[in-house]
Amino acid sequence: MDEGFSSNREFDFVDLKALGRITGRPAHEWDFYIIKELIDNALDAEEAVWRQNPKQTPILKVKIEFFNQTLFVEVSNRTQFPVELIPNIFATDQYTSRKAFVKELTRGALGNALKTLLGIPYALRNRVSGDWKPDQKPLSIICNQKEYLPRYVVDTTNQTITFDYEIIPSKKETEGTIIRVLLDYFEQQKPRTLDDIKGLAHQYHCCNPHGNFQWIVELEGEEWSVEYAANQNWSNKFRGTAPIHWYSMTDFQNLLGALYRKQVSNQQSYQLSVQTICSYFDGFDNQDGDTENEDLTTTVTRKFGKNTLLVSQFESELSKKLYKLISDHSPQFKSLRLGCIGLEHIRTVLTSTFSVNGKVFYEIATDKGDDPSLPFVIEAAVVALKEGSREIETAINFTPTYDDPFRRCRLYTPIQPDAVVGLRELLDAYGLDEDTPAIFFLHLICPNVEPSEFSKTEINHLPFKQVMGEVLDRLLKAFKQAQEEEELQLKEAIFQALDDILTNLKNSERFVFDQLLEKLKTKLNQDPILSKWLETPDALSRLRTYIINYQSSNTVLTQRVARPAVATLALPQHPEGYFLALAERISRKLFSQHHVNKILYIQVPELEPVIMDNDWLCRMDMALLRNPPQFDALEETIVQCMVGCDLPLLIWHNNDPTGHERVK
Repeated sequence: MDEGFSSNREFDFVDLKALGRITGRPAHEWDFYIIKELIDNALDAEEAVWRQNPKQTPILKVKIEFFNQTLFVEVSNRTQFPVELIPNIFATDQYTSRKAFVKELTRGALGNALKTLLGIPYALRNRVSGDWKPDQKPLSIICNQKEYLPRYVVDTTNQTITFDYEIIPSKKETEGTIIRVLLDYFEQQKPRTLDDIKGLAHQYHCCNPHGNFQWIVELEGEEWSVEYAANQNWSNKFRGTAPIHWYSMTDFQNLLGALYRKQVSNQQSYQLSVQTICSYFDGFDNQDGDTENEDLTTTVTRKFGKNTLLVSQFESELSKKLYKLISDHSPQFKSLRLGCIGLEHIRTVLTSTFSVNGKVFYEIATDKGDDPSLPFVIEAAVVALKEGSREIETAINFTPTYDDPFRRCRLYTPIQPDAVVGLRELLDAYGLDEDTPAIFFLHLICPNVEPSEFSKTEINHLPFKQVMGEVLDRLLKAFKQAQEEEELQLKEAIFQALDDILTNLKNSERFVFDQLLEKLKTKLNQDPILSKWLETPDALSRLRTYIINYQSSNTVLTQRVARPAVATLALPQHPEGYFLALAERISRKLFSQHHVNKILYIQVPELEPVIMDNDWLCRMDMALLRNPPQFDALEETIVQCMVGCDLPLLIWHNNDPTGHERVK
C-alpha cells in the first residue's frame, strides 16, 4: 500500500475516535474519565508511602469546576511527581509505568493515562476548530514551586506528534503535587449532575477507608464540598511484595529486562545478580536471616549454580530454571492477604450516604486455591432502601468502576439453569429488579485481572464465575429471606391490630374504609417500630392492601366496613390459596412473581368466591379482577392492566344486553 495512506499510531492519543477506544468512554463522558484517572494515579503514589508506613494515610484534594462547556479538574496529593520522567511519561511512542513490570494491587498498569489526559483537550479542540491549538493550558503539573506545562505539537500533514514542555515559576505553594486538566468545548449528551459527582465521591470513600478525601465542586452555579476522614486503624490491603506465582514466564522475562535497563542507566553491566532478582518476590525480600537455616535466596542461588544471569540468557532455559526454582521455594500465598474493605466500613458508608431500610447484608469469598497465579477475594453487600430504585456499584482493586465490568458476561447463578448476562440480569433472577429500592455493592480484588478490551472497562470473568455465583447466591438468598420474614412479621402485627380494633367495636358501630384505615394507623403508631414504618413512602398503600386481605377472610369486618371504591385483584398464592392487592399496586413484577399470565373479570360478583374457593387462580395461573362498587373504577383498572401489564384479559359476562354493553 502507498505509504501516503498509512497513519501514525501515535495519533491515537489526539484522535477523537481512537481516544474513545483507549479510554473506553465516549467523548461526552470524559469528565469522569479525567477525574478517575487523576485520583487513581494520586492514590497509587500516596500508597507507595502508606505501604511503608500505614500511619501516612493518603490525602487527596479534588476540585472540579464546570461552566459554559469549560471543565476544570484539579487533584492534589502529598507525594512528589517524578518530574525527571516527564519526557518519557508523555512520549506517544512508549509506555512508562513501573506497574507494567512489577506486580502490585494497583489501579492501572498501562502507563498511558497522562498521555490521554493531555491528548483529550487537543482532540476536542480539533473537532470544533480544525486545528490543534487549545485556548487554555491543557494540562499542568505543579511540584516544588514550579509549574510544568506539557504540550503536543501536532503535524497532520506529516503525521507526526512532537512532545515538549515548559517550566515556569508557580505561585501555588504545595508540599506535594497538583495536576490540572482544563477542557474547552466539552459538550455532554446528558448534563452531569451534582448527584453524579456526589455518587463518585462516596464510592471512592467506600473503596478507600484509609484515604482522606476533600471534594470541592462547582457545577453550573451549584456548589458542594465535603471531606471524608481517613480511618487510620484500617490497613487491610496487601502492602507487600508480590509472589512470583503472580508472574507468568513472559512477565518474569519482562521484569528481567526492566531490571537490566534500570541497572544499565546507573552502571555499565550485562548481567543481573540472582540476589537482585529474588529480592523482587515475596518470601525473598527483607528476610531476617536465620543463622541456623539457609535463607531462601541462598538456597535458590546454590541450586541454580550461578550467582548471576547474563542478559543473553534472559530468554533461555536458564531463566526458565531460575523461575521454577524461585516458584518451588516461594511460601504459599493465602488469598485473604489481599485484604478487603470489610463489612464495618461498607456499612458505615452506605448508612451515612443512603436512606437505608434495615440490615446491611455482607458476604466474602476467596478462590479455591488451585491456581496460585490467580488469587482473588470477592466481597459483596446489599441493603434495602426506604425509597427509590435499584442501584448497582462495582469496584476492582479498591477503586470504583465506570459500570458493571461483567455487563456482557454470561454469569453463573445456582437458582437458574440458564446463564444470566451481567449483574443486572443476575439481580433480576433473585427478584431485585430495577424498581426494587435497594443498593448492591460488589468488589473484586485480584492482582491479575485480565481486561477483555484495551480500555479495561470490561474484564474476563471466567476465573471468578463459579465463586462469584456462589457468594452472590448466599448473599441474595439471605437478603430475600430476611425481607420475606420481615413482611410476614409486619402482616401478623397489622392483622393483630385489626383483631384488637374489631374486638373493641360496639355491635351497632359501622364505618367506611378510610375510617378503618385511620383507626389502624392510630393503633400502629403506639408501637415505635411500626410508627417508623408508617413514615415510609408506600406504607399507606400497603396498609390498604393488608386491610383488604384481612377483610376478605373476616366476615364480621366485612359486615362492619363498606367495601372500598377502588378496584382490587385476587392473585394466586402458590401452591394454593390467594391474596388481594390494590389495583394501584399491580405491576409486571408482581404478576411475574406469582406466575400470573392472564387476568379474569366476571360480571357477576357472586361468582367470585366460587373462582377463589376452588383454587382456580393457582390452577390456571391467573388473577381475578374483582367488581368494585363503582363502574368507573373498573374501567380505569382494566385500562391499567392492559397497558401496564401486557396480559390477556378474559371477560365472563351475562348473555344479555347489559352484559354485552359492559363488554363494549
